[in-house]
Amino acid sequence: MRTPIVSVVIPAYNEADHIKATVSSLMDQTMAAEDYEIVVIDNNSTDDTWEILGQLPVRAYKQSIQGCGPAKQKGLTEARGKYILNADADVYYPRDWVLKMVTPLIENESIACVYSKHRFLPEPGFSSFKLYLLRKMRDVLVFLKSINRPWLNCYGMTLGYRKDQALAVGFDMRPLRGDDGRMAYDLTRF
Repeated sequence: MRTPIVSVVIPAYNEADHIKATVSSLMDQTMAAEDYEIVVIDNNSTDDTWEILGQLPVRAYKQSIQGCGPAKQKGLTEARGKYILNADADVYYPRDWVLKMVTPLIENESIACVYSKHRFLPEPGFSSFKLYLLRKMRDVLVFLKSINRPWLNCYGMTLGYRKDQALAVGFDMRPLRGDDGRMAYDLTRF
């Protein structure tokens, strides 16, 4: 079995309703299937997440320490790829997501971390004008944060980095929010 270049790490907590669609979107990427793997970390789910993972073409592990940081750290240590992409268990990814995220890391050694924009799909009946305004406000905030503190724009649903550098830094194992921004900030030393 060939070692993948990229590992897509997904923490999952009670994601039985979403994990199949997420994995399906990640299986249909423009990057060659043998060049990336999908690693899912079940973080003490009480629904059927673990059973569903057994039916999917992913490498699945359990993490008993509750929280996104511990789940992502477990995924980081189990991942076989040189590059890690963090994804969420309830997000649908475009076909070119893996390739677009990892290309800057491969082509430029001075880049330690990448992230991308994301969009929320509205519930039925949600005003398209209201959604437009929310997206524009988000874009302004993203721009302002990117001037001096770009790590504040990093979210776990779309974050990438080199495995060796991330292992040197590590995820915060406390049950805190913002673990991805913290990882991105800590990676600035590289």
